[in-house]
Amino acid sequence: MELGASIFVRANKNLWRATEEFNLTRTGFTGDDDGDETGIWDGEKFVFTMGASNGWLGGWWNSLKVVWRYGYRAPKNTQAIVDGMVSDFKTLYSPAYGAVPWKNVSEVSDRLGWPHFVSQSVSEYLDLQGIDRRWTRELVEAATRVNYGQDVDRIHALGGFVSLAATGASSVEGGNFQIFEQFVKHSKANVYFNTTVTSVKRDTSNLWTVESTSSQTGTMRYRAVILAAPYHSTSISFPSSLATVPPPQPYVNLHVTLLATTTASANPEYFGLSAEKAKTPRVILTTAEGRRNGGRKPEFNSLTFHGKVRRVDGAEGVEENLVKVFSEERIGDEWLEKMFGEGKVTWVYRRLFEAYPVLPPTTAFPPIKLDEGLYYVNAFEPLISTMETETIASRNVVSLLLDDLYNAAICKPAAEDVESTMTTIKTSKPDEEFVYGWDC
Repeated sequence: MELGASIFVRANKNLWRATEEFNLTRTGFTGDDDGDETGIWDGEKFVFTMGASNGWLGGWWNSLKVVWRYGYRAPKNTQAIVDGMVSDFKTLYSPAYGAVPWKNVSEVSDRLGWPHFVSQSVSEYLDLQGIDRRWTRELVEAATRVNYGQDVDRIHALGGFVSLAATGASSVEGGNFQIFEQFVKHSKANVYFNTTVTSVKRDTSNLWTVESTSSQTGTMRYRAVILAAPYHSTSISFPSSLATVPPPQPYVNLHVTLLATTTASANPEYFGLSAEKAKTPRVILTTAEGRRNGGRKPEFNSLTFHGKVRRVDGAEGVEENLVKVFSEERIGDEWLEKMFGEGKVTWVYRRLFEAYPVLPPTTAFPPIKLDEGLYYVNAFEPLISTMETETIASRNVVSLLLDDLYNAAICKPAAEDVESTMTTIKTSKPDEEFVYGWDC
């Protein structure tokens, strides 16, 4: 079970291509079993439920139940906005965008026509579009809370639409970590595990000195350094004289609780349902709309049954259900008993981590180039934070580094023949298949 970073989609061309290049097996991701219901809980009641066949992570906007509650216009117009955003996003893989690295995040946001998405919350944006308010504060918020742990009146519109762009979601059989493991393996880089970098500073010869806790690496010197971790969370000492310093970036502290239980669904009495007659949805997402109206705040962001596992118990195997819970607060044993029944939870694993950046509306972004020879991948995160966009931001940083240090590019045409070379690259594969960085 993934603690986070559970899915990617066909539009995520780097991850999708990596699974093919590295011979990894993709598996469809639904988050629930066929026939199970998805419910949206506001802390006191289920405001909406729908069957799994409607595809919460797929074509749920086409559900008749959705249309009955929210009207036809809300899902149709929202889908059009998301489709347009995804179409714009896919241009980042084209030669026209890939061959010219952007030097700041505002530049790429402007190129893609996204400033109006990023400068407003998703609720503000959709309200101005005349979208049904309940749709935004129930269906859309369920997506933003499970994907980014943030409500629709707090997260910018681009983050909201990324949360909705999960059609055809997939994961790697055995764990998505294998994609990045293979990236490292194929890079043939020197990799040092269990090594903490303590400082990065310039020496007298104008090289970057990297000091670490490892006796194996000691002090190492480089012409360029790429920081691929949140600047203020690393505890690395950087010079106070850097040309630019990223502003503090808060992250969502997410509690992830994985568990195995012998019960097939959550306790209906917790949700105010009849224990005899009701069946509790096996995918439960949440909205903060009840709290806004003076009601009770949901105690969790999402609760999802993720298939079954067979526990070896003596000579016999006991089949149990796997569950993942996202929450703002730690889920204790007492709460688990209340939710699943006394003695029904047989295994628990808890993890607290800074899962994703807080994404309020903004017009300012961190610098990509902190100084000559010092680059920052995570500057892209306040725009979009996903596994895929980290690979795109990384490609861009490498392009900047190559241009600065060697006057070179990932795909370098002769100076006198730039236009014809770019034309050849672009026509070598259909636009839908071409991925800059893989195909040149």
